[in-house]
Amino acid sequence: MNTKPKILFISHDASRTGAPLVLLSLLKRIIQDSIFEFDVLLIKGGDLEQEFNKLASVFIWNPQKKNSLLKRIFNKLIGDRSKYYHINKYQKSLHRKNYSLVYANTVISINIATILKKHLQNIPFILHVHELEYTIDSMIGHAFFASKLHIFNQIIAVSDVVKQNIVVNYNVDPKIIHIVPPFSNQYQMHQITNGRGIINELGLLPNTFVVGAAGFGQWRKGTDIFIHLANKFFNTYPNSTCLFTWVGYVSEHDKKQIEYDLQKLLLTNKVRFVGEKSNPFDYYTLFDIFISVSREDPFPLVCMENAALAKPIICFEGSGGMPEFVHDDAGFVVPYLDVDTMADKIHELYQNETLRQNLGENAKKKMLNNYSMEKSIESIIEIIKRNI
Repeated sequence: MNTKPKILFISHDASRTGAPLVLLSLLKRIIQDSIFEFDVLLIKGGDLEQEFNKLASVFIWNPQKKNSLLKRIFNKLIGDRSKYYHINKYQKSLHRKNYSLVYANTVISINIATILKKHLQNIPFILHVHELEYTIDSMIGHAFFASKLHIFNQIIAVSDVVKQNIVVNYNVDPKIIHIVPPFSNQYQMHQITNGRGIINELGLLPNTFVVGAAGFGQWRKGTDIFIHLANKFFNTYPNSTCLFTWVGYVSEHDKKQIEYDLQKLLLTNKVRFVGEKSNPFDYYTLFDIFISVSREDPFPLVCMENAALAKPIICFEGSGGMPEFVHDDAGFVVPYLDVDTMADKIHELYQNETLRQNLGENAKKKMLNNYSMEKSIESIIEIIKRNI
């Protein structure tokens, strides 16, 4: 008879973004070590859905009726194990699952966790918070978040600034909050698949200095700031041979606005938004430095991935958790939204190869020694074990 505890992991989606990637890495480790059994409940699907399917039974919460039948037929043909449940049907089956713990990944999962708590009152709930105040308020609302925190026995925060936000703004006991940085093993698995093709795509010359950025293109991530920064840089240092490159999804609506600005500022050949890529590390490898222009970012996974590739990082003070990592030895932290200073720091690294290499190596060592995937996963597993 199997006595392994069984856990339900909730994810807001299966997109190729930070929080789902962190969860996927955690689940792979659990499978590898055969620690727990688990199911995965996705509020909606995404590019990583098949990856989750390889690891466990996957339930989709309340899918669209018009798509579910066709999708079930297609997935049956390709061996997809996903189960497309509507709310009532899933709730009725909960008593047969024998879960020992529910793990809600991101604050977007709170609404579903609250519903499940009514049926699973006697088991612990853990919340993994990847968000800061603006994101919480815009996605689910300050009041709603505050009113639901009591259902969670433990909270995992991705950085100290995230923990302090929960303690100060939501009056939560700091003793139940554990800081665990996000993690990825993608840099370890990376093999360049199309380096020459990307060099040709971007039109890179041997002496081109690539200023890299990445993330889901939106106001919070600072796609508009990226353009203003590039404009400031090239106006101040017109003879620099640089290309500003952003990797990540941008909506068609935002893309048109970006293209409009780039044309007006005569930056079309100097700034590239290449879109979402299945091989983003092929692009990261070509970066000389990495910049985070986010207005708010709790602890961006993409920064850690670039640090692992020995890329120095420049970020804004007060923007979230990344200044905790960069400090004064892995890049530069500049005043909030100060594109003038950031442009100067980019140029400093452009001119000083030795400084660039030293800061990049510091970033890599710091990431591998203090923010490794192994340490973070062990911390999460230990938190789970203590609460089962």
